[in-house]
Amino acid sequence: MNVKIWIIGIIYLLLLGSCNRNKGTRLGNILVSGKYWDIVESNGKAIYCYKFEKKGVCYYYLYYNGVERRKFFQDDLVVNDTWRITNDGSKIWIRDREREVIGYKNDSVFLFNTGDSSNILLVRSKRDNP
Repeated sequence: MNVKIWIIGIIYLLLLGSCNRNKGTRLGNILVSGKYWDIVESNGKAIYCYKFEKKGVCYYYLYYNGVERRKFFQDDLVVNDTWRITNDGSKIWIRDREREVIGYKNDSVFLFNTGDSSNILLVRSKRDNP
């Protein structure tokens, strides 16, 4: 009887672990499926956006005059244009900044910025310009 309970417990832990590993993969697939992700400010406007690539590259853009998207270069800081997610999907690093994943759907990702205790909302961009 104890052996059966032990085996069921092991199977349960393996299934639980595999589900958690898939969370990071699912979020990664969502991020690379959208062309651009607007970074929505508290006033509801998006001034910047990200573009996530499958190989772990992340580009940062500025909306020039609120419309045209231009790649943003930081001359005074050296920031890696990379991103990665933990296997369980609980944390994401975007351009060298660690963030906790609060939740996500196919068109939005809600993050907590551990550096300055602020919330970040990424929304799949609906703007057509490249």
